Amino acid sequence: MKAKKISKIIPIIGLQWGDEGKGKGVARTASRLSSNDFKGAILNAFIEVVDQVKTKTGRRKDKNGRDLDGDDLMNKIFGCDGDQVPKIKFNSLVGGLDKAEQRGLMYLYKGVVGVRDRKAHINFIQNDPLKTI
Repeated sequence: MKAKKISKIIPIIGLQWGDEGKGKGVARTASRLSSNDFKGAILNAFIEVVDQVKTKTGRRKDKNGRDLDGDDLMNKIFGCDGDQVPKIKFNSLVGGLDKAEQRGLMYLYKGVVGVRDRKAHINFIQNDPLKTI
């Protein structure tokens, strides 16, 4: 599999990488894909998504001054319930459908966190490039 095919997947995640050097994890992921290190590619991709959310939103801190991570990060950045204004909006949040869409996308990002955590803490073998993508 050629590394450049990963670029067709990245827009689904909803992040953009510019020339300022951000998104180096994308290159690491592509490199792992091209060397058939599918497990490493999976883990790097999920780590990169979470890291980009942190970077794009100014590394939000909890009340103890630590970087937010995991569900807490995604709730803070994408949450729109009550009077919370999300740091990253996917739409104008005008009505119930807009808020439902925002919550749905928040849950997708929370799913990334869950997969990242699971993949980081278990040993598994991944030999299928299609399952990797």
